[in-house]
Amino acid sequence: MEKTDILIIGAGAAGLMAGCELAKTGRKVCILEARRLPGGRIHTISSALFQGIVELGAEFIHGDLPLTLALLKEAGITYHKMGGEFWRIKNGVFTHEEHFIDHWDDFMKELHKLEKDMTISDFLEAYFSGPQYTELRASVTQYAEGYDTADTKRASSFALREEWQEEDHAPQYRIDKGYGELISYLADMVKQHGGSIHLDSAVKEIKWGKNEVIGTTHDGGQFSAAKIIITVPLSILQPDDTEHDAISFSPALIEQQAAIQKMGIGAVIKILLQFSEPIWQDVSIQERTGNNMKKLGFFFSQEMVPTWWTQYPTESTLLTGWLGGSTAEAMKDKTDAEILDIALASLATILHLKPSFIKEKLLTSYIANWTAEPFIRGSYNYDTIESKAAREVLSSPVADTIYFAGEAIYKGTEMGTVEAALASGKAVASRILHGN
Repeated sequence: MEKTDILIIGAGAAGLMAGCELAKTGRKVCILEARRLPGGRIHTISSALFQGIVELGAEFIHGDLPLTLALLKEAGITYHKMGGEFWRIKNGVFTHEEHFIDHWDDFMKELHKLEKDMTISDFLEAYFSGPQYTELRASVTQYAEGYDTADTKRASSFALREEWQEEDHAPQYRIDKGYGELISYLADMVKQHGGSIHLDSAVKEIKWGKNEVIGTTHDGGQFSAAKIIITVPLSILQPDDTEHDAISFSPALIEQQAAIQKMGIGAVIKILLQFSEPIWQDVSIQERTGNNMKKLGFFFSQEMVPTWWTQYPTESTLLTGWLGGSTAEAMKDKTDAEILDIALASLATILHLKPSFIKEKLLTSYIANWTAEPFIRGSYNYDTIESKAAREVLSSPVADTIYFAGEAIYKGTEMGTVEAALASGKAVASRILHGN
């Protein structure tokens, strides 16, 4: 049995950040990671099949985020500002996304007046059910499911109101060599300060008493510590009888398990397509739109895979598709080949290009089905009506022994981001060190 001061379950951004903060103070830290590489929902690849860096998971820095940017500076990691044009495509017609959605002002005004929380689906049904609001309902649903990967039948209107009111068109960035470079830096810092990271070490059971925990892995390994930090996705803590990657607690954490069940866990499938040329710049598209699309950043549609983006301003022939929310949940059990066919069909319809042309230009593809991925089973969290109270429960340590961290536990305006995970990991480390 390996003994340590603090055991951390999960080597994602939150777990590694907590490990760094604790190891720097001389605490002996051991991190157990179920997968064969650190990073959690961050996974950067560089392959001869793809031209350059490809992000299978987290990709963007959403604004001038203090902790993320400070870490990048500390590590000497470079990043660049994104740009490009946003287009919405409907029935083959391209319009700039900046064009306002009809009735959006009325929607936000009514949302601001709401005094009792309800799901965003129920809100639309209650206040905007008329036929004149068909496009508004579709746009709101698509945004909630796409950007927040939320199920609109569970997502909190209050939470989405707060988030959408905070939208300030802050600059967006990409890390030049991918988020994986930041993960490698954090992992190296843990090790340099005496900590250990065990990969391919899935925990199946945690036995605990006050200031005493024992974690047992699937292969029979045992690790003991005075305190433990749980940073795995909450989906792994919402088990059913058929799932082998769940973690059990003995004694059971009744209140915490009930809180976890009340929180929303998003679904997402990310589709990476490398072409021999930038097909979105095809001359036929230029003739229809009057725009050469050389500055295309994002485009949105109502197809099965509705959202796509380029690597602009970096020159690249990589196109990324994004499918979130209930549709991604419904498709999670499809094969990669089936998902690829749906994606290519969506792209052909959106761009009004022949499917044969798209397939001819396709060099390689990768389907990142995070909702079906073992030890992940989802995207990031979104707020339900009950999430705020549930988060308070999970933010409180159990007998000063069991702590939870991760983007789902974070309290702030950057929910669902790497920044949120990093901030949560840092905060829980501070709480252990200083009791605050």
